[in-house]
Amino acid sequence: MNKLGMIAAGVAFLASAGAVMAADAVEGTWARPDGTLEIIKACGPAFCLKVGSGEYKGNSAGSFKKQPDGTYKGKITEQKTKIGFSGTAIVEGNTLKLSALGGMKKENWTRK
Repeated sequence: MNKLGMIAAGVAFLASAGAVMAADAVEGTWARPDGTLEIIKACGPAFCLKVGSGEYKGNSAGSFKKQPDGTYKGKITEQKTKIGFSGTAIVEGNTLKLSALGGMKKENWTRK
């Protein structure tokens, strides 16, 4: 491989490594007001929620898709009742603000 080819390969590698390392603001571990942890990770074109502690640890808790305006829309499942709520979320610093049922059900989560 010539010098120009090696440089191009190096630039491509660094660009792909940066893309892999860059996490979305919503990804991470979040604490609900009751202390239960929720883990949010990228899963294809969406972000999947998984219960990270407590009685329902390991259960799927829903998913969101990022919107062009930076908010997230999706569905969260209440673990105790297994009822799913459609809603929105927005990250503001270390707070994830969730709103469902047209704003009638709200909850703020804190980044851990």
